[in-house]
Amino acid sequence: MSMVLRRGSSFLFRAQTVAHGAAASTRCAAEFAAHFPIVLGARASGGAGPSGKGSERYNEGDRSPSVPGAAMLEHTALLLLPPEPTRVRRIVDADSGAELGSARRREHGDLPWWRRPLWPVLEVRESDDEPLLFTVCRSWSLLPRRELCDADGRRIGYLHSDAITDAWGRRLAVRSWDGQRENSTFRIRNGQVLAWADRDGAALRLTFGEATASEPFLKMLLLGAVLD
Repeated sequence: MSMVLRRGSSFLFRAQTVAHGAAASTRCAAEFAAHFPIVLGARASGGAGPSGKGSERYNEGDRSPSVPGAAMLEHTALLLLPPEPTRVRRIVDADSGAELGSARRREHGDLPWWRRPLWPVLEVRESDDEPLLFTVCRSWSLLPRRELCDADGRRIGYLHSDAITDAWGRRLAVRSWDGQRENSTFRIRNGQVLAWADRDGAALRLTFGEATASEPFLKMLLLGAVLD
């Protein structure tokens, strides 16, 4: 009798585990489709890119992570100025020079040492009232990667030295460098360019491709990737 009960419990546990795994997989796929339709479209259409039928299916997704105002992300090209003595890095429009925001290390002076993060946290804020756009911090992982989260602390994806991935580690774009490792290009699987990062004197110019026009979360990851 006890053996029958143990087998029944084991079967029930396996059934619940499979059901939970399937539900989690479906949820991850749905969130991936909502956050990065251009990338999923390129996969589904076999390289058709943003105009292919594969991408049009997911343009109505529910984008749950928060993107406040996000005026910075509406610009085609950003210029990341060299860090100031205060370690603040200003971000301006590459063409007009208009102030858009800044990147800075988060201060933890008011927290006791045991509550401070193990690694520095980079905050990217917009201008005006300086609303938080996203944060970047070293990930708790054996892999040398950084984690990018939205203003509410929800993970958007990971930043690697040669790629960006979504929150579940699925590759979104690959970063390739020139011979001097000064300029780089981000491309998705079908070879379409998402962004160019080029040195402009002591500053860095980040130019978004047309494919990212309505992709704020991809732009967050691209901007975070070039903020060394």
